Amino acid sequence: MKTMKEFLEYFPNKHTKIVRRSGLISFLEFKFGIKRKTKQHFQEGELEMFEEYLKKYMESNPNHFDDLLKFAGYLHEYPPLTVKSYISSMKEYFGRNDIFFNAYQMKDVRNKSPKGRGRTEEQDMTKEIIKKLLAYTDTRGKALFLVLISTGMRIGEALTLKVQDIDISNRIVNIRGQNTKTGESRFTFLNKEAIPALEAYLAVRQKYLTTTLKRGGVCPGANMHRTEIYKDRVFPFSEEVALQIFTSSLKKAGLNKMSSSIQRRTLHIHQFRKYFKSQLAVSCPSEIVEALMGHNGYLNGAYRRYPKDQMFEHYQKGEHCLYINEVDLDKLESKYEQKLQEEITDRRELERRFIALETSYQQLFNQKMSEHLHIGKQNPDEIAYQEQQSKGLKRGLKPAFSV
Repeated sequence: MKTMKEFLEYFPNKHTKIVRRSGLISFLEFKFGIKRKTKQHFQEGELEMFEEYLKKYMESNPNHFDDLLKFAGYLHEYPPLTVKSYISSMKEYFGRNDIFFNAYQMKDVRNKSPKGRGRTEEQDMTKEIIKKLLAYTDTRGKALFLVLISTGMRIGEALTLKVQDIDISNRIVNIRGQNTKTGESRFTFLNKEAIPALEAYLAVRQKYLTTTLKRGGVCPGANMHRTEIYKDRVFPFSEEVALQIFTSSLKKAGLNKMSSSIQRRTLHIHQFRKYFKSQLAVSCPSEIVEALMGHNGYLNGAYRRYPKDQMFEHYQKGEHCLYINEVDLDKLESKYEQKLQEEITDRRELERRFIALETSYQQLFNQKMSEHLHIGKQNPDEIAYQEQQSKGLKRGLKPAFSV
């Protein structure tokens, strides 16, 4: 029997691992009536518990097809695409354990599954709604929301960004391949509205980092693990916390509405990404928009066709479409010109100090060389006397006599 851990090792892609694991765990929740406190992350010991339940199930000589059929019915409250991925996960897990279903059986499972592309009711994420969300969140939330809106990143990509991945001066965000859905590294850009919000947040980031580390629980190892994970991250908190920030903003703004067909909010944090796509595409070539979002079919083509500076030019032409509030561009430009001037002044001061240090060093070197040449012209008795004086001073001794 394959354990859950052994099964997941077949999938190198992080996103696929998460989907397959979610399918297995949903199946075990269905079979054993388990109710988790939260589905956003695992409590300590939960994965080990599900490993035990999986072992118990596989050793109980069950009717695998009958259970899969009932599982498809159990998932009727889930979106159809989620159901499809969960059924596929269980089918593959069974297959890895040499348990197979014929075409007629799988047809019965499909017939039992919910139909349609999706039954979730969604509100459009509009500029007016985003304004309300920004008005009812803190410095951390504003920075996160505006970074997501201006870059088109997935929430998981934004939360794994390290401080050194963001070049604020050049407005470039570098996304590491290990944190993307496709496994490909890419870059995207920040707009001029997001930068002040991000800078304001970075000024108080340490406070949020300290809070995150304090939530490590009583286990010292947990705190050490959290420190390693979060210490260099721009946003040092989990996706669960990010969703709590978003949900809190929804509730305060009076926008916390639920879909009538399934228990899911009509507004969700992933819609910031959709907003990026719909707005930027008005003034920017669609293949550049898709590449910045990390859609696999566009990455290599757009990156080969357009140099980074040219992609940035296209982005700049459309970034005003991503502004949520009125942006005083003259004020922003003045601010960055002042900052640039300060950097130039600092650089010139460093250069002046370096030149002064280099001059001092050269003068000292010339002095020592002159002394060395002078010593070479002295008679042997004078040289012997100076060596004796030097040795005495190094030992902390007074000279035998003074002249």
